[in-house]
Amino acid sequence: MAPRRYRPCRRRLRSRTGRSRTARCPGRAGHRQTLLALVTAFTDPLRADDELALAHQYLAQLDQRATTFYAAVAALLRDAGTDRDVIDRAAVLHTESTVAGLPWLTPLIHTAVAFHHAVRDAPDDLTATIHHLRETTATGDFAYYVDIATAMGGLPQLAGSAIQWLDDTHSPRTLARSRHHPPRPPARHLSCAKGRRIGSGGGVLSASASLIIR
Repeated sequence: MAPRRYRPCRRRLRSRTGRSRTARCPGRAGHRQTLLALVTAFTDPLRADDELALAHQYLAQLDQRATTFYAAVAALLRDAGTDRDVIDRAAVLHTESTVAGLPWLTPLIHTAVAFHHAVRDAPDDLTATIHHLRETTATGDFAYYVDIATAMGGLPQLAGSAIQWLDDTHSPRTLARSRHHPPRPPARHLSCAKGRRIGSGGGVLSASASLIIR
């Protein structure tokens, strides 16, 4: 009798637009889909809404607290510049993630708030948020978020920064200004000098100190 071959469990999920995907590994697929939604939320709120809907279908079957918080941050980025209670939601998310033992999400949440202020063109609020971000990253961990938030607002970069821009520092500001005014800018990459550049196959604001915005 021939040995029984292992067949991985596959789940087929369908997005709001009818697009379906088959997940060979739901946990990994859910994480990747959430990060895709997070990256997409910077430039295309409508597509991000669809990507988030698909991500939530994955996450509903899983127990991944950190990934669920990433999805919540993606929703903040999607709603940046709108009147959808971005600030209050960010405050609640910060409290919940800290209580859950995930304080390393705090810089990402502050960066999402900074993007919201940059899209709204609110320099005073942006400056205050960057100040909180500096305090949060004072140990040096995730300090590149300060550079990202600063560039989003078109503010002068800090001296001695470890960030190496592959395009120029104007790209994030152009992104924020054109958020609701097409055409959208082309793909932009940001990578820490000691980090690993993430190519077009995927990327996210992460501990690898890399950002790709498409």
